[in-house]
This record gives sequence, C-alpha cells and structure tokens, in this order.
Amino acid sequence: MNIRPLLAFLLASALLCTSQTIAAPTAPAADEKDPFTELRTSLQELPPAEALQKYTAALDNDPDNLRLYDLSSAVASRLYREGLITDAVDLLDSICERLQSRTDGPGEATLLGRNVSALLAYGRRLEQEGTAERVATRIDSAVEIVGKLAAEEPSLYTSILAGLISSKATSLQDRDNSDAAGALLAEYTDSFRAQLGDHTEAAVRGVSMLMQMQISTAADAAADAMREQLEADFGKARELMPDSAVIMSEFLRFRFSQASLLSRERPDSAARMISDLKEIVDASTVAEHPLVASSMRSLAALEQRIAAARLLLEMVGKPAPEFDYGTTAHGETITAESLRGKVILVDFWAVWCGPCIATFPHLNSLHDEFHDAGLEIVGVTRQYNYEWNDEQGRASRSMEEVPLAAELAMLEKFMDSHELRHSTVVVPGESRMHSNFGVTGIPHAVVIDRAGIVRLVKVGSGEANAAAIHDEIARLVKQ
Repeated sequence: MNIRPLLAFLLASALLCTSQTIAAPTAPAADEKDPFTELRTSLQELPPAEALQKYTAALDNDPDNLRLYDLSSAVASRLYREGLITDAVDLLDSICERLQSRTDGPGEATLLGRNVSALLAYGRRLEQEGTAERVATRIDSAVEIVGKLAAEEPSLYTSILAGLISSKATSLQDRDNSDAAGALLAEYTDSFRAQLGDHTEAAVRGVSMLMQMQISTAADAAADAMREQLEADFGKARELMPDSAVIMSEFLRFRFSQASLLSRERPDSAARMISDLKEIVDASTVAEHPLVASSMRSLAALEQRIAAARLLLEMVGKPAPEFDYGTTAHGETITAESLRGKVILVDFWAVWCGPCIATFPHLNSLHDEFHDAGLEIVGVTRQYNYEWNDEQGRASRSMEEVPLAAELAMLEKFMDSHELRHSTVVVPGESRMHSNFGVTGIPHAVVIDRAGIVRLVKVGSGEANAAAIHDEIARLVKQ
C-alpha cells in the first residue's frame, strides 16, 4: 500500500479543518505599530540566514507567543527555496520541540500539527542519514501528546490528531513499513467512526481524512467499497445532525475530491457529480452558511478544470494548435522546419515547478531511447523573472526585472545542471500557446504524431503518466 498520492491535499484539508480553533490575535490600536507585523515584514526582506537568526531570537525572547510560531512555515519555506534544506528541517524540528513542551490547548495543538506536517515534507527532501528516523520520533511524540488531549476532548482535537496520523502513516511508508501504515490508518478510522453519535462533527472529519488516504491508493474494488462506507458514514452523520454546516462542508470536500479525480479522464461524470451536489446543498438548511458557501465557491475552479479537461479530450485526434516558437534556450533552435515529420513531445514546464523537475529523468530517458527514431522533445516555458545564482548553483527568483537575455542564460545553466538533452522554447508574455494547448497546470505533456495530429495529452507527473507517454511514443515512432 503506497499512501503518498494525495497526501498534500489531505494534510491541507486537516489544516483547514483545525485552523479555526486558534483565537484571532488582538489588533493594535490605529496609532500603534504592530511589532508582529514589523517582524513578519522584516523576515521577508532579510537574507535567509539573517531572517532565521532574527526569528529564532524573537522566539527565545517571547517563547509563549503563539503568533510567532505561526511564522515558522514562512521562514522554513524561504530557507528551502534558497537551497538551505538542512536549516529548514532544523528550524521546524526545534519549533516542534518547543511546542511539544507547551501544548495544552487547541491553538498549540494546531500549530504542532502544522509544523509536524511541514517537517515531514521538508525532511523527505533532505537526503541525509538519520533524517527519516528523526522526523518519525518527532511525529510519534506529537501523536502521543495530541492523542491524550483528544481522549479527553474529542470535539476539539480529533481532526488535529487525524492530521498527525496521516503524517505518521506517511513516515512509516517512507521507511518501507507499508503494512504498519495501513494498519495504523485502519485502527484510527475505526476509532473515529466509533465516536459518531457522541462527537459527530469531529468524528466525521477524522474518518473522512483517513478514509480518503486509504481510498487514494487502494485497488479499484477495495476503493469502491471504501467510498461506499464513507458515503454511509456521511449519511449517518447527516441524519444525526441534519443542520450541521460542518458535516455538510466535509461531505462537499469529500465529493469535490472525488469529482476532481474524475475531472481529467471523465469530465462528464465529474460534471454530473457537481450537478448532484448543487441539488443536495440547495435542498439543505445550511446552504447559506459561510462554511458551506465557501465550499461551494470551490465549484467554480473545479468547473473550469472540467471544461479544460473536455478541451483536452477534444484535442486528441485533431491537428495540433500552432506553435509560438519565441526564443530557444538550450540546444538547437526550434523551428517549424526542424519539427516537420517528427514525433513531438511538447512539455510545458517552469523552473519553479517541483513536479516538472521530477519528470526530467523520464524526459532524458525518452530522448535517449527514441530521438534517433524520430522523437523531438520541445520544452515550453515563459519568463518567470528568475536568474542564476552562481554561489548556490541554482535558479532563484529576482525582486528586480530580469532581462530576457539573463533569463535565457539562467535556463541554459538550469537545464545543464539537470543534464537535459532537449531544447526549450521561451514564449513571449502575449503568447496564446499555453491557452491554445489547454494548459491549466504543469507539467502538461502533449504527444503529436508525424502528421501533426495530437495523440495524447497528460497533465502532472507520476509513473502512470510516464508509462502512458512512453508507450504512445513507442507506437508512433514505428509509423
């Protein structure tokens, strides 16, 4: 059982569920300066090492100020973007240690859960011996602390605990203990389900979060059975509390996630699911509640993705949209003539896109296997105001405008650093190439045959997409 897919979505859901438990800080008077706001601004403006030092000093000076702990993710993110992954992990580990010694309320528990999930995320990117065990130890401590609080007051802590269990299951999976991860998820799902009726709102949050983790990786038949069980759980919860906006919003979150999974490959099915949801909400007593209204606003973005998916499906079997050749970075210049009669893989990407970078080994493998047989890989990107940092050997966003020549030079070094074999077209800002190819997320790959007909479109990274692209190219180069 591999529980990695959809982890980011599920952990984000946990944070959304629990963030409301933190009391809003008191705003300063209009004629007063807010030291917290000044600190937050300075942390954004200072060099990363100085920002870390200043932030740590602020914590040492005022260790019980929860507002300060809420800044940890922003500081860690800056460190990570600058390549200081070890510093980011060390910071988050120290934040978790500080919070564990003072977690006795929902505000502290929520912050602990957030920092644990961030520690796990950055720790997984740090290829350093002992990091996985270090993160696992911190997660176990947090689970124990919040577990005791949840046993006393489930309504306040169950959803926070569910987020920590998600992190623990992922940590187990990372250390090749899939059976233990699955057993952990099943155990806590059953525990939360038993609370339906006594602590219904909190219980349904926990059940939904952990069940969706299991559904995302289960085989088709098992996943269908789990969906039916979760539907039954929501049905029971809605019967027990028909006027609960919390339960309705959780139900909508679950259905949205299922519709989102369907949206790319089966957009019509996703659209029908959305239509059914609208009817359910309209018939409820909580349609106007802010929680439900907020969930329903997510429909607009999902409906746009469904429309884009329809466009992509309609594109297959038709002539490819026209290319905008812009300026070529890295390798030989791309022109209409250079592509004539070739099988083309168009890869829309960006230097800041982690999933795009994850596809680079696959792109290199495709080039090595099929280039001599007639495959041409064409990267397509825009100017994103990045320049090359020679000291750190990486691309970084500039606060000042980066001229095209400098950005092209950055791309040369960036692509060289990843040993990429193919060229990339940098389209101008007014280009419609992205929209003409239906790009709403990257990486976005389009396979075109020798006659210029679109044969395959895939969005996102991952083994399934990589295999589909490989097999289609293997078929086309033989023609």
